[in-house]
Amino acid sequence: MNKSIHTREEKPLERIIEAGRSPLKQVWVDFVQYKDLLRSFVHRDWKVRYGQTRLGWLWMFIQPILSAAILSLLFSRIGSRDGIEIPFPLYVISGWIGWSFFSSASTQSSQLLQQYQAIIRKVFFPKLFLPISKLLALLPEFLVGLFLVLIYTLWSGYGSWNLLWLLLALPFILLSSFSVALLSFAIGGSYRDIQQLLPYFFQMLFFLTPVAYSWGLFGSALPPEWQFVVYLNPIAGAIELFRHALFGALFPIQYALLSFGSTMLLLLVGLALFRKEEARWMDEL
Repeated sequence: MNKSIHTREEKPLERIIEAGRSPLKQVWVDFVQYKDLLRSFVHRDWKVRYGQTRLGWLWMFIQPILSAAILSLLFSRIGSRDGIEIPFPLYVISGWIGWSFFSSASTQSSQLLQQYQAIIRKVFFPKLFLPISKLLALLPEFLVGLFLVLIYTLWSGYGSWNLLWLLLALPFILLSSFSVALLSFAIGGSYRDIQQLLPYFFQMLFFLTPVAYSWGLFGSALPPEWQFVVYLNPIAGAIELFRHALFGALFPIQYALLSFGSTMLLLLVGLALFRKEEARWMDEL
């Protein structure tokens, strides 16, 4: 007697792109449809970074503390405290957490296409999720650093209604980090040499970013007509706005607007380049 075995066929996952649908709406639809895949990317990144370490998640607290201690010791020795009236370690760590998030997301995003090329060959998913997953994976470390900065700020006697500026400063840091990470992802996926150059580029950019320098020091080192060049760096204005929120550090607001304009320009360029290069990746991988 022949027995027939009936199996239930699963409906394949479909991605429907409607004519006239805005890009932002399409991103939201993709997020809802592929949220489990995005979550798995983030968990994979956490396991790679902390899974084989003995201290595990404690590194989220150790890294910003060690970095602030080293930078404070180094830059206080070379006299970069000029014009900084608040505790110098607080000044340094407030700049370092934003810079670390920005530079880590940007440099690591350039290698994402090679890391996930085996999955890309077999499974369709929105490639934009890769740099987004990198930012989400780095976000807990950034939030831990933010928590430490807030505790240090309140303990040092700072903090007021000025903290409401964080509602603008934090999205500014996230947006500037994503814009450069997306650009690094789009370029690094097609041009492998960029992966080798980016670490050196960000090492040089660090010294042009007010992480351990005051705005006044930059102002005195450059002619007045060239001071704006520093704030073409998208993260520079975000860091200064962040410090303004924490302890009322003053700097020309037009420089924050300049950095924001640079951020939006890099975001548009990154999206355009990503759309152009995405079509080539399937043929090259």
